[in-house]
Amino acid sequence: MGYTVSSWVNFGVAVAGVAGALVGLLFVAVSVRTSAVYSEPSGMNHFARTDAEPVLVQISGFGPTDTRYVNPSDAPKDQRD
Repeated sequence: MGYTVSSWVNFGVAVAGVAGALVGLLFVAVSVRTSAVYSEPSGMNHFARTDAEPVLVQISGFGPTDTRYVNPSDAPKDQRD
């Protein structure tokens, strides 16, 4: 009793899928330039502008963060001092 090719088909599909995903990640890693990563220096005022359509702005980062509004009346009502 030996192995048949049909018993290895699913394994081959899984290996090909994983290899394809890893090659895709490799292309992404190579194409990301460090100069394209956005950062905001601390201790300076920053702003964002949008047009008439509503947008959702998500700010995320590592380490201590803080949001200070130049005009305190622009702060959300639940964050005003």
